[in-house]
Amino acid sequence: MRKIIIDPQIHDHCRLYKTRLQTFIEAFRMRAIQDQIIPLDGKTILDAGCGHGDILQALWVPNAAFWGAEINHQSVALCTDRFSNKANVNIVETTLEDLPFESDKFDYIICTEVLEHCVDPDVCLTELCRVLAPFGRIIITVPFENACIAARLLLYPFFKPVLGKEYSIVAKTHIAPFDRRRLALLLSRYFQEYSIDSILCGFKYLAICTKKTEQK
Repeated sequence: MRKIIIDPQIHDHCRLYKTRLQTFIEAFRMRAIQDQIIPLDGKTILDAGCGHGDILQALWVPNAAFWGAEINHQSVALCTDRFSNKANVNIVETTLEDLPFESDKFDYIICTEVLEHCVDPDVCLTELCRVLAPFGRIIITVPFENACIAARLLLYPFFKPVLGKEYSIVAKTHIAPFDRRRLALLLSRYFQEYSIDSILCGFKYLAICTKKTEQK
């Protein structure tokens, strides 16, 4: 099995990780995702909310089919250009609420740091479950919002020179904040088999969900 290394210092296409702290956080999250990936040869993979394609780039192998779904037009353009020389990578501009894919298409779906930005995570998860193949796996990460806010309140005065003046105590784009209970309730409506683990000292949750054949 090939060891997949997801390092944002290497795979960050647009230098989004501007501080050492942000780089550390993203590297930790990405490596937690890496541990859930098994050989991808012959598989079909969707990165739901792919951004600039850093995870797609890190997971890429020549004999698998990769898809990226992204709502931001600029990100889609950058990602499309990034993979222009890779015929097995396809990027589509779409919302997670209305994915342009047939049912049961993907063996693996990665949805990391996305659901907290969705107006209705239920609708998004309904679509993700629809396009996931029987016995397929979804890998989800979301921040534990209350812990993140508390940490920002405590650390901001000390790390202000590192974090920058525009750093916000409350993540304004996180319109669907999660704790473990809310995430479990959401996943239990769609999956009979799932697990939730805390990562990054409890600041994020990593969920692994498996679709059974009787799910729709």
